[in-house]
Amino acid sequence: MDLNYFFNEAYYLRRYSDVRDGVNKGVFTSGLQHYLEYGVREDRDPHPFIDVSYYLDNNSDIAASVAAGRTLPFHHFLVKGAAEARAPSAFFDSAFYLLYNTDVRVAAFRGETTAFEHFSKNGRGEGRVGSPFFDPIAYLNANPDIRTAVNSGIISAHDHFVNFGVAEYRNLGNGIDLAFFRQDTTFTTAINVGNFGAAFDRVSDVAPFMASWQKPKDYVLPSTLAVPETFTPPAGQGLVLPAGSTLKAPSKSTVFSTLTVSLDAASSTVTLGGTPSKDGTVVDLSATTQAITDGTLTLSLGTGATWANVSAAAMKDGGLTLVGNGSANTLTASIGGSTLNGGGGDDVLKGGAGVDTFIFADGTKDAAWTGGADTITGFTKGSDKLSITQADLGGLGNGDTVVDNVYIGAVGAATAGTDYEVMILTGAGYADADAAEDAIAAQITSNGKGGTFIFYDSDDRVARMAFDPDMGADGATGTARVMATFTEITSVASLATAFGASDFVFA
Repeated sequence: MDLNYFFNEAYYLRRYSDVRDGVNKGVFTSGLQHYLEYGVREDRDPHPFIDVSYYLDNNSDIAASVAAGRTLPFHHFLVKGAAEARAPSAFFDSAFYLLYNTDVRVAAFRGETTAFEHFSKNGRGEGRVGSPFFDPIAYLNANPDIRTAVNSGIISAHDHFVNFGVAEYRNLGNGIDLAFFRQDTTFTTAINVGNFGAAFDRVSDVAPFMASWQKPKDYVLPSTLAVPETFTPPAGQGLVLPAGSTLKAPSKSTVFSTLTVSLDAASSTVTLGGTPSKDGTVVDLSATTQAITDGTLTLSLGTGATWANVSAAAMKDGGLTLVGNGSANTLTASIGGSTLNGGGGDDVLKGGAGVDTFIFADGTKDAAWTGGADTITGFTKGSDKLSITQADLGGLGNGDTVVDNVYIGAVGAATAGTDYEVMILTGAGYADADAAEDAIAAQITSNGKGGTFIFYDSDDRVARMAFDPDMGADGATGTARVMATFTEITSVASLATAFGASDFVFA
């Protein structure tokens, strides 16, 4: 075992000014001499990835042996701990490293190396992940200013972070932004005294409670995880409990939300659990926000990833609003009821057992529909609502926000000359929105106010809702735009009973 991979001269001298002064004055020939003669017994940290205090705090059996005078922390790690895959610091988790690097695991099993020795010798330079809280690729993506130095071999992403990035409050790119820790005295005190290991130890304690943290796939939180009751986040921001955890938020806490949040970057999905605030909860995926507002608390969903989907299917309470962005979003309501607003793009909006509202607003304030064609499932007649922002469409019917003219039936003489705001065509199926518009145009010839209509698409065997800026009054075709598809309506007969006038509201 090569001691050079367990002791870093430059780090040791930078960390301990008294040793540096001693070397400069010729008292010691090197930092290594000081460490071997004194530092090892003083529990000094010999390497940026070895934190003696962390090692003792997380290994009670070793702490007991040290207290009894049977061993020294570094000696134990060097002789036994590294081979036993004990984690020497928050910067490096030996068991995690072996879990995600099968080649190293095989070599360690054969006794050819240890996780730490491999990481110190090769893994850092190869950009391997050594901690559930730090990913070198994510770090470089979030900090392009250091990419050139890393790519040219001047420094590794790991070494930049442990020696500089922590103190620079860098964004780690995995949902952990160290700016979030600026108000926390435990973190800032460690930074101010140059103990970056202790600072990142604080990060590892708090990160599982950050809504934005992207937990690595298959990583299991330790059973020793404790609620960071003394943590101070930035004003107005908060923490959540880890999904699946049995931990409880501190009583009367103004920092903890009662939500649980888990993020899956691979599927771009935010999964919610727990209980939303009685004052309402909004999940906003828009590019400028990407955050959850839970009552008075803001829970950031981080930067560096664009979330496309939200699932609240496990939540029993209502009072939840889900807002999408310009991409294709899938928004799943809670059991207790939700408001679903896909925004732009072709979205999938899934209602639940509660009372849900499906929002249609393209935000363009013009006479056309420029939003996507959403897919609606789980709509319940008589309780759920289809909410249309009529101002975005240049006004529906008489232009007010009262739905006072809904027609349900076949297109015919009864529809002539009427400014219907909503028409549900139940008499026949149509090939597409233009064909349905043609049928309407044959009857409505008075003044052509804008309106929405729902028709059965006989080609695709689904119902669709479309907007026509003049309800076909001028006889023109091609102006209708599909706003939504109802995949659970599979016949003209089922369309006839799928909606009622009270199911529509104008905003």
